[in-house]
Amino acid sequence: MRTEGTQPTAPARLEGIRRGGSRRRRPGRRRPGRRWLHAALLLAVVLLGVVLAAGCARQAASAEPDLDDFRAQVNARQYAEAIDELEAVVKEHADWAEAYHLLHRAYNESGDERNAGRILADLEQAARGGDLGEAGWFWLLQTYRKVKDEDGESNALARLAVAAEGASGLAEPAYWLGRAYYEKEEYDQARRFLARAAELDPDHISAHLWLGRSLVEARQLDAARAEAETVLKAEPENSEAHFLLGQVYNHANQFSEAIDAFAEGLELDPDSAVAHHNLGATYYQVQDFQAAVGEFLKALELDPGDPETHYQLGATYLQMALQGLDAAAPDGDLMHQAVSEFETALELEPDMPEALIGLGNVHIQEGDHAAAIDVLERAISKAGRFPEAHYALAEAYRRSGEAEKACAAYEAFLAMEVPSDWRSQAEQAMSRLGCP
Repeated sequence: MRTEGTQPTAPARLEGIRRGGSRRRRPGRRRPGRRWLHAALLLAVVLLGVVLAAGCARQAASAEPDLDDFRAQVNARQYAEAIDELEAVVKEHADWAEAYHLLHRAYNESGDERNAGRILADLEQAARGGDLGEAGWFWLLQTYRKVKDEDGESNALARLAVAAEGASGLAEPAYWLGRAYYEKEEYDQARRFLARAAELDPDHISAHLWLGRSLVEARQLDAARAEAETVLKAEPENSEAHFLLGQVYNHANQFSEAIDAFAEGLELDPDSAVAHHNLGATYYQVQDFQAAVGEFLKALELDPGDPETHYQLGATYLQMALQGLDAAAPDGDLMHQAVSEFETALELEPDMPEALIGLGNVHIQEGDHAAAIDVLERAISKAGRFPEAHYALAEAYRRSGEAEKACAAYEAFLAMEVPSDWRSQAEQAMSRLGCP
């Protein structure tokens, strides 16, 4: 089965292969006076051999040359020599995508952006004409990330769509287009193309994995589990499939199974920061905060610049600090650690709503209601879809004695889809405040 990142190669060419044979001549006595005929026949055979040899030579000359020498030149930064020879190659082999790729790289690395763009345009033109093999489509689609940075996401997706339409019978273009839509968070489109890729090539491991992830985003959990199981049937030690199962179980609130799946995947791939993060988040949901902290710290060892993990670690410290709140004040050291993690998250991702909400909750516990209101209103202005922000803002207003504003914040909270216990608490608070 193919895994992500395996570049398909161009199909071998079978040019010049001929089927032939010889016919045995019956023995017999040569007729006198016919020697000139035999000599002529012999001469004809010799001439035919010369013609055939010349034809083979021409055919050999037109065959695709080995690119290893050109690749070595580019790797050695001998760009001028490589460019001259590769220009000749692509003129004779206009559909040879790998040669275009190497020529584009030579121009790009030598700083000749104009010609690099020209070569990419030539390759795209060949794509529109349907003249590329699977290797060509693969390379063209791989340019998505670079094009995305230079031309913007919309143009990048447009180029990917052209490629996928031109190679509608190939799995690889559909797979990469599906990946692009997934990264853009257009999950319906992602599922459409990833499903096509998996249908065209049932052994395409990465297509099944990313299809499963897009199904998780749509909360189609049974279908997502089926994709993970398809991969595990072929590759029982595929860590990503175990991680996908962990996500499925987590969203299904089967936390024990999720923990087992993440742990099994981490035995196979202990260096996955994302898996440590997700395992930590699952421990958080079952309120095993010590285990959650351990996983978040492991994730940050592997990826110290991830704002999500810093936020989650801060939220865990905050929950630990609030344990025993009825008996005594929150643990100051843990509260300080929570603030530190929230601030680090905001340094990495300014105006991150979750981190702002976390800071707002800290300020509420510390009695600094004005600071809480400030950061929570900032969070709502950046992302009003978080019900937690509205609830915390209502609490800050209530505790600061601003009943009218508290009622308005509770109403905004209740207008959203929220857990039943939170809804009940908000309704009780509104009743005590005498909200209309």
